[in-house]
Amino acid sequence: MSGLAILALSNLIYHYIQNKTRSDSSGFIFIQMSVDLLLLTFILHFSGGPENLFLMIYIFHVIIAGILLAKRPAYLITTLAWLLCLGLTLGEHTGMLNHYSLDMMLHENTPLSEPVHHQVYIIGLITSFTVFLWGTLYFTTYLVDKLRKEESKALQTVRQVTAEKKKLDLVVDTIGAGLILLGADHRTIWSNKKITEWFGAPNACPILQDFLNKKLTSALPEVTCPATMALKTGQVQEQEYVLKDTFQHKRFFHFSALPIKNEQEETVILELIRDITHEKETALQLLQSSKMSAIGELAGNIAHEINNPVGIIIGKVKLLLNNHEKHFDQGTISELEKIYRQSERIALITKGLLNFARPTVAKKENISINTVINESLLLVGSSLEINNIKVTPLLDNKLGLIYGNFNELQQVMINLLNNAMDAMPQGGELQIKTSSHNLNETEGFRIEISDTGYGINDEHLDHVFTPFFTTKQQKGTGLGLAICQKIISQHNGQIWVKSQPGQGSQFYIWLPSGNVGNRPKVISEAAHL
Repeated sequence: MSGLAILALSNLIYHYIQNKTRSDSSGFIFIQMSVDLLLLTFILHFSGGPENLFLMIYIFHVIIAGILLAKRPAYLITTLAWLLCLGLTLGEHTGMLNHYSLDMMLHENTPLSEPVHHQVYIIGLITSFTVFLWGTLYFTTYLVDKLRKEESKALQTVRQVTAEKKKLDLVVDTIGAGLILLGADHRTIWSNKKITEWFGAPNACPILQDFLNKKLTSALPEVTCPATMALKTGQVQEQEYVLKDTFQHKRFFHFSALPIKNEQEETVILELIRDITHEKETALQLLQSSKMSAIGELAGNIAHEINNPVGIIIGKVKLLLNNHEKHFDQGTISELEKIYRQSERIALITKGLLNFARPTVAKKENISINTVINESLLLVGSSLEINNIKVTPLLDNKLGLIYGNFNELQQVMINLLNNAMDAMPQGGELQIKTSSHNLNETEGFRIEISDTGYGINDEHLDHVFTPFFTTKQQKGTGLGLAICQKIISQHNGQIWVKSQPGQGSQFYIWLPSGNVGNRPKVISEAAHL
């Protein structure tokens, strides 16, 4: 028992040293097994020697060496085990070593009656031990070599598969499109990084997820989406849809849903999602440009045709009111005043049409946008005060100059300030802020005009810069913001709006700094903000 305790203790010591030094494990195993064999031989010598059945522990060490060590160290351990066992057996047989009999072995009273002193027993023991020892090593190393080759092939296959997966992931994540795999229950099985970038981590088809979020229900909604239709028809389905991304910006997406079979022969849906916001915006701008061109030409013709007769009507009515008022009763005078006011309104509209249609070649120079804002506030300041509107200017005094026409930019500011007043009939707050802002790597300045008015409905936001579009009913002509957009465009800038009903509106203007001739590329609202 003391020998076994020493053997166990030595193994614990080697295990502790290996963990501390973190050296090559194969070298420690070789040393540990060599010491184990020496200790084993010592223990066997004092516990029956060749008669002890634990002699087979040599075989156990050979098996362990064949599994854990390379072929050469394994053969060295086997040679050491064979030499130690051979030396122990021959030493006790020849009397060079004392023989300590086991009490459990039944011997006659004479020492020569013990098996260790019989030549036939010794020859049979050495022969069988040698054959079994080296045969065990051969089969162990053969099997281990085969397993190692299979393992090497498997590792090589895994590396190849991993490399191919990385290439595929790189392609999937850089194609600029979203891919999402959905189960028959519309729940997400897998999605690429683009899906996460656009929608976070949706639990279902993004269209259905958007519906679920709005309805706050976990039930499958009755909503048409490509995934639903693809499951029903078994055919590829396509659809365009407007969704909000993770920044709550509206984007146009094109969905293509393909039904496929998985390994269990279950139908799953692979959805390819493309962001077509830029395409939509470009198409809309081309359409808007052609509409503006046609409207401008038409507006100019109409304005010229209307302006002359309207001018005659205004002149004649004014003449009647000034020179012949005593010949009319009060009712006729009231009707003449209505004709005069409405004729003035027609004249105002035609003037706006002419301004909108007329190509401008206004002189441009380096000016301060803060000065434009301050002088615009002076012009409408009394109206703002009368309408109980508190103005908070937050102007960056460190801003440089812009290259533009002072009067045109002042017209833009006055239009926006008047719109803000119209949106706050009961009074409110108006904030005007200027700051440096780069757009598409172009240096420039941003103007933000925020009010606390009634806001703009979502369905109207895309039309506020369309000529003749107005929500002011009889008061507005629908040309103010269209003219603003035209002026800002001629200054190589951009204008856009954000608004929510009941929470006011924010108009943004971006203008390039200095004498910048290249206009930045058109970008989506997400990039603006």
